[in-house]
Amino acid sequence: MNKTIGNKIKYLDSVDSTNNYLKALYADHKPDEGLLIFTKTQLSGRGQQENNWESETNKNLLFSFIIYPTFLKADAQFILSKVISLAIVDFISQHVSNVHIKWPNDIYVGNKKIAGVLIENTIKGSKISSSIIGIGININQENFSDNTPNAVSLTMLTKKTYNINEHLQSLISNLNVWYNTLLLGHTAEINNLYLNSLFRYNQTHNYVVAGKKIKGKIIGIDPNGRLIIEIQNEGVRVFAFKEIEYCFENSN
Repeated sequence: MNKTIGNKIKYLDSVDSTNNYLKALYADHKPDEGLLIFTKTQLSGRGQQENNWESETNKNLLFSFIIYPTFLKADAQFILSKVISLAIVDFISQHVSNVHIKWPNDIYVGNKKIAGVLIENTIKGSKISSSIIGIGININQENFSDNTPNAVSLTMLTKKTYNINEHLQSLISNLNVWYNTLLLGHTAEINNLYLNSLFRYNQTHNYVVAGKKIKGKIIGIDPNGRLIIEIQNEGVRVFAFKEIEYCFENSN
C-alpha cells in the first residue's frame, strides 16, 4: 500500500485553521503530496459553509492534509468525501458501534456528531488539481458548549482516555487504505459502502425544506453528491447541501 497521506507531519501548538495554514503554504509553493498539519488547538476551526468547529486544547484530532488527485474529474469531487468519511467510520468503529455518515460528511454515533470533514478543492480545466482536507474528531473532550448540543466524543461514549498521537497514526493508516482503494479505481465498492454507512439510509424521517416540514426517505446520492430523497405524497427530489435540514425528533 502506498503511504501518501501523512508521509510527512508538521506539528503545531496552535493555528487559526489547519486548512488555512495549508492553503497559505500552497499559495507560496506546492507542498509535497500527503503533507499533514496537526495542531493541538484551532483558534478558528472551520466546518462546512464557515460553521465553527469547537475543540479543547490537546483533547482531539485536528489536522489537514493535501493531496493532488489529478486523476479525478472535477464533476467527481464527492468521491473524495466518500473515501475520507469511510476511513473515519472505520477508525471510530474500532471503539464504538452504530457509526454512520451524516450526509454530506459529518460522522455520527447514534444521533450525536463525533467528527466532521472540510474538503477544499482546486480545479484546473476538467480535473481536480489539489485537495486540502481538514478533519476534526472528538476524542478526549468531555464538555461542549450549548452551541454544539449534539456533540459527543470517544471518551464520553467509552469512559476511556485515548492517546492522541497513537490514534492519529491509526487514522492515517485508514485514510491511506481508502485513498488507495480510490486510486485503484474501486468506485463501485466505495459507492456501495458509503450508502450502507449513510445515516438514515432507507429510513423514513422528518426533514425541513424551505421552512416546511416534510417526511421522506433517503434513497441515494447522485453523481454530484446531492441527496436523493423519496418524499411522501410528492415523489423523488434531489437536494444540495444547505437545501435540506434534518429533524431529530422521533419521526417514524
